Amino acid sequence: MSHKNLWDKRAYQQKYYALHREKLIAASKEYHAREMIENPERVRARVRAAKKRYAERHPERVLEQARRTMQRRREKDPVGYLNVARAWRAKNKERVAKYERAKEAKVQADPIKLAARYENRRQYRIKNAAKVRATKSLYKARRRIKSRTADSSCSAVQWMARCALYGWRCAYCWFDLNKMTVQMDHVVPLAKGGSNWPSNLVPACGKCNMRKNARVWIPKLPLLSVGG
Repeated sequence: MSHKNLWDKRAYQQKYYALHREKLIAASKEYHAREMIENPERVRARVRAAKKRYAERHPERVLEQARRTMQRRREKDPVGYLNVARAWRAKNKERVAKYERAKEAKVQADPIKLAARYENRRQYRIKNAAKVRATKSLYKARRRIKSRTADSSCSAVQWMARCALYGWRCAYCWFDLNKMTVQMDHVVPLAKGGSNWPSNLVPACGKCNMRKNARVWIPKLPLLSVGG
C-alpha cells in the first residue's frame, strides 16, 4: 500500500495498531522470547544501549527514579537493604574508593562545599554532644589498651629526636611544626598491629593525622637522610 506522504503512513500505522493491538503485542512477546533464547547476548546489548540512550537524554529523571527505588527498598526492608549495600561495597572496594576520592576532590576544590561540611559537622557535634563524648571516650580507651599491649615503647627523648630528624616538619605534607602543634603519628597504626617503637613514629600536623586515620601512609624521607 502506497502513501502520499509520511503523515498518511503514520496515520495508517496508528489505525492498524489500534485494530490489531492484542495480536501485535503477542507477536512482539513471542519474538523477544525467541530472541532471548537464541541470541541472549544481543538482546542484553540492545537493552543496555537503549538504557544508556535514555539515561543520556533524561539524566534527572533516571536519578530521581533511582532515588525513589532506593527509598522504597530502604523502607520495606531496612536491615536487608543495609546488608546488600555493605556486601556491594565490600565487593567493589576499588570502585567505591575511586568514587570517594573523586567526591573528596570536588569538596576540597569548592570552598563553599568545604565550609558547608565543617558547619554540618559542627552542628552535629552540638546536637549530639553526649554521643560524641561517649565515642571519643571509647576510642581513647581502646587506643590506651592497644598502646599498653604493644610490645614496644618510646621515651620523650627519643620522640624529640624523631621530630628533630624531620626538621620539625610534618612527615607527610612538610608543614612546619613546633612543640605545641606537632602530633605523634604511627606509620603503621596500632589498629593494624603497629608498634610504639621510635622507627614507627613520625611527627605530623593535625590535618594529616586526622585524614590518615587508621590507614598506612608512606612518610617522606627525613631531612638528615637527604642532606637537608
